[in-house]
Amino acid sequence: MNTEARIEVQTPFQGSAECWKIDHASSPLFVKFTGEGLSSSEFVDLIRDQRSVLDALVLEHGGVVLRETPIGDADQFNEFSSAFPQYDQGYVGGAGPRSSVSGNVWEATKVDPRYKITIHQEMAYMANYPAQIAFHCAKPAGEGGETIVASMTEFMKAIPAALGKRLREHGIRGVRNYAPAHEADGKKTVQHIDEKSWDEVFDTDVKSEVDQICSEKGMEPIWNEDGTLTLVTYMDAFTKHPRLGTEFYRNIIHINFADTDLGRDDEGQKERVSKQKLPTGYTLGDGSPLSDEDRAGLETALDEVTLAWSWKAGDIMLLDNLQMGHGRNPYVGERETFVVLLGDGPADNAAPLAA
Repeated sequence: MNTEARIEVQTPFQGSAECWKIDHASSPLFVKFTGEGLSSSEFVDLIRDQRSVLDALVLEHGGVVLRETPIGDADQFNEFSSAFPQYDQGYVGGAGPRSSVSGNVWEATKVDPRYKITIHQEMAYMANYPAQIAFHCAKPAGEGGETIVASMTEFMKAIPAALGKRLREHGIRGVRNYAPAHEADGKKTVQHIDEKSWDEVFDTDVKSEVDQICSEKGMEPIWNEDGTLTLVTYMDAFTKHPRLGTEFYRNIIHINFADTDLGRDDEGQKERVSKQKLPTGYTLGDGSPLSDEDRAGLETALDEVTLAWSWKAGDIMLLDNLQMGHGRNPYVGERETFVVLLGDGPADNAAPLAA
């Protein structure tokens, strides 16, 4: 669903900002500060002073889009992110092909722009995960390239009871495969996550260090004779929100890696899969795959609650990483989007904005 119809919303920012939701019950809250001529540093000070209000709004709405901020590049976005607690484990062990840009700022996943990135929560394939994720649009794509979002609250309502029971009983088994060290260049666009090399994933080419990280993150590393690395993870299909106490779907079994847009009709990927003892993908914890009917049902339910709108330069989106899933539409032209992984913690200053 792609819409820009507005529903005005009253918030503690009212009088200092325009606040609205697009015409959908599960839309994030949009906020556009009305002050004229704010510099990037002044905007960061404003956010720092009002972070408790912003935190409450992210929790209430699942996400907040700060529209057309004066934050213009990765360095300024890094300064913006300093107003929030960081996810101290960084992106080590992350699946997506991306590189660090400035401080805690990462580039958005470098997946071929022809392909859609399916809705997911950040690091939904790992036991440890960031509480929030922040996106910054420095340059919108010429066509497409929206960062799509979906309410996992609404998605939970659509999961068939029988399937939900199976997911709870069996949990999830995840398998990821990575190329030999130094084989892939993480800064290039890739067509499939299996093209990413394991030394890039773990920021080290020392196998014992990888083993230690995997132990800390609940992953089982399998070192293959051809130099590739297979990671196996067992985890629950649902996670309880630490603040809301509500249970949310958090896994990526709905993505069929055997026939995903990240490799469909790609002969190189078919050859890689043929050599994998455990192909990349996600099954129930007992190793049984979802039926085509079950997966199609999950995909349809996600599509029904997925929202998209056009990025504008300077936009920043803060998402609660359990309440909201995210993805990306295909695009044409240059696109510059940055990401920061955020932790959880109280704001230093709880003073609300004056009405």
